[in-house]
Amino acid sequence: MDIDDIADQLLARIGCFDIAQWLGELARTLELELIELMPVPVVESKVVTVADRGLALTLHHPHAGYVEQGDPARWVLTDAEFALAAGSQPGWPGALPLGMDKRNSTRESIKALLGEATTPITPSDIAAGERRETYVMNDGRALEVTWSRTLTGIDRLHLARLGRPMRFAPTRIEGGSDEL
Repeated sequence: MDIDDIADQLLARIGCFDIAQWLGELARTLELELIELMPVPVVESKVVTVADRGLALTLHHPHAGYVEQGDPARWVLTDAEFALAAGSQPGWPGALPLGMDKRNSTRESIKALLGEATTPITPSDIAAGERRETYVMNDGRALEVTWSRTLTGIDRLHLARLGRPMRFAPTRIEGGSDEL
C-alpha cells in the first residue's frame, strides 16, 4: 500500500467491519505493530495516533468486555483524522481522499466534489475563528473540513460514517484511486 492511497482507502472503509486483513497492510505501511490497531484484550474504543504522520484513527470492537480476544473481522474503523497544518508536529504527508488538494482546495472546489455543505460556515463563524464545514455523502460518509485562515487549503480533515457499522465491500470512490 502506498502512502498516497491511504486516505481513499480509509474513506472507503470508514464505518465498516471485515477489514482485518487491510488493517494488517495499513499497519505495515504506517510502520505500526498490528496489535496497536487491534489490541488484545479487545477494547471498546482504541485511538491510534501516528503523530509523525499527522494521522489519528479510532477503532471500535463490539465484543469488548465480553471476550478477551475478539473476532478480528469485527473491528470497525469509526474515525480518521488528518492533521495537515499540525504546528510543531509533522502533517499528513500523503494525498487526501477524492483528489482533494490540501493546499489549494476552496469551499467552491469541495462543493463541486461533494455537494453543498450539510453544516456550512457563516460569516459570523469565520469572524469567531470557526472554519469547519461538514459534508455528508449519500451513503452516510461524513467529511469535516477545517479550512485554513484564508479559506484556501485544508488544515484538518475528519472522516466518519453516520449510522450503523456495515460490512466492507470493495467499491470505486469517485475522484479516488482504483477499486478500494
